[in-house]
Amino acid sequence: MSNVHRLKPDIHSLHGFFSKELEPALYIQSGDTVLYQTLDASWGIAKRSAPGAPRTKFTERKPGRQEKQFGHALVGPVHIEGAKAGDTLEIQINEIIPGSWGWTSAGGFPSYWNEKLGMRDVQEIMLDFELDAKTLIGRSQFGTFKYSVGLKPFMGIMGMPPGEEGQHTTFMPRPYGGNLDCKELTAGSTLYLPIPVDGGLFSTGDGHAVQGDGEVSGPARGNVPWRR
Repeated sequence: MSNVHRLKPDIHSLHGFFSKELEPALYIQSGDTVLYQTLDASWGIAKRSAPGAPRTKFTERKPGRQEKQFGHALVGPVHIEGAKAGDTLEIQINEIIPGSWGWTSAGGFPSYWNEKLGMRDVQEIMLDFELDAKTLIGRSQFGTFKYSVGLKPFMGIMGMPPGEEGQHTTFMPRPYGGNLDCKELTAGSTLYLPIPVDGGLFSTGDGHAVQGDGEVSGPARGNVPWRR
């Protein structure tokens, strides 16, 4: 009989890199269900109090989980008993529930599109969203213009660490997962990944409330979701 586990974002589960040397936050059996609660990609834990105000972020790190350079806030890793390097990990995405708030931004930081559009050195523009998990509608306002958008939540990052030692960035996709940003991986999807290390050491994070065909602005519409 399979078991249901819960992982919340805390000093024992959060990390901003992939590494086979990370201590597992959870040990499970094949076929078990894990209910994850995640932060937003930039470690945010609460909606901004007002436009232009700083966001409250999770800053505490457990020894051994301090990233050497910025990485997405991931929850895990989860060790799957009996999983061996060379096996295939089947990830069934049963449900993704958006949090009550989200945000997106453009400009103000180095990226391919900001460089192309001359927006790297301008002030970052950030939009805050109110998210309704029941109706799957997100609402925001830019100046006097109010608008809404339908939500289609998915997890931007699902993956396992490389077989090599050390810290590995969360920003790139790899054959065994990572920053996939695949908007089709919604509830009801199944993802198959080759397992690079014994135990798998699966982590997830970077929840997206909705995304178009890529992240033209840099971030998509990030939020704090529950994922099962």
